[in-house]
Amino acid sequence: MSEPMENTQQNHAVTSMSDSDSVMALLDHVQGLELDVSSSPVLSTATTEHGDGGASSLTGSDNEDTTVKEPADEEAAPVVFHDKNGNLCTENTTFNDFKYFTEYVQFCKNGPHFKLRLAVHDEHGTFVRFAQIEESKKLLKDFSAYFNGLDRTNMVESTTGFVDLADVDYRTFMHLMAVIRNGAPSLGINLGPKNHTMSILLEVYILADRFIMPLVKAWVATAMADYMAGHRHWAGAYQHDVIDHAIHGAEADHQELLLDFNNIWTRVNLLHAANRPVQKDAILELLLNCCPRMLLCDTLQSMHPDLVRSICIALLSG
Repeated sequence: MSEPMENTQQNHAVTSMSDSDSVMALLDHVQGLELDVSSSPVLSTATTEHGDGGASSLTGSDNEDTTVKEPADEEAAPVVFHDKNGNLCTENTTFNDFKYFTEYVQFCKNGPHFKLRLAVHDEHGTFVRFAQIEESKKLLKDFSAYFNGLDRTNMVESTTGFVDLADVDYRTFMHLMAVIRNGAPSLGINLGPKNHTMSILLEVYILADRFIMPLVKAWVATAMADYMAGHRHWAGAYQHDVIDHAIHGAEADHQELLLDFNNIWTRVNLLHAANRPVQKDAILELLLNCCPRMLLCDTLQSMHPDLVRSICIALLSG
């Protein structure tokens, strides 16, 4: 699939600063609700407890909603954008026709919005409360057949603008929006703890699959492949960090990274084999060829038994 915009690197540099800051500002709000924003986002498929009734902007009990809004822009006046041919951009202008993807994102921000109701969970996956946010209709409709269908004239969401996603995890949805606003497959955007990258990306992929976002799924799959390729020299990094220099906290970081791959190996089973962003055999191959044997030995007891069995079979048969 071709790049959605030219000058991708320039766009990413600008977008990763502005949009990551916006996402982190929203997560800071959630932190004010006494949640740990650094917890693993592998919560979107967890069972949630639902309150009664529709959305609300109240704060208080667990069954009430909290409205989360982005900081107001200092410049409220809409900005006019022109496409690659010099024509005035409208709601019908595709993101490929904008001069820059950052301009497309800003144009979407100035347009109509959906009001979305999402579930906030704590670090254990337990439902805490609902949060209501606003997201651009155009941005969601351009990338998602699901949201595009919701906005049809015969759907209630098209008239109310309200979409109840009470079973969708707040953090995971914000990670999904960060990937969309980035406009290309990249590991440069801040999605959370660095040693949880694969788990975060998998949850984004699962959510993109639910919302029928094929382009976003392709971006995430590419980012996951790049992330795994970036760990070809894992053993050398472990030797430097843990053995040679005994950097404080380095061993725990490497163990956390290994357990992240362990989690991915387990959770890709949620998807059909043909619809997985990464295959289990590829993860197993990475662990066998690149993961330090000492680290692997020390962490085996914390890993999934089926993965441990696969590792042992591969080592014995080799």
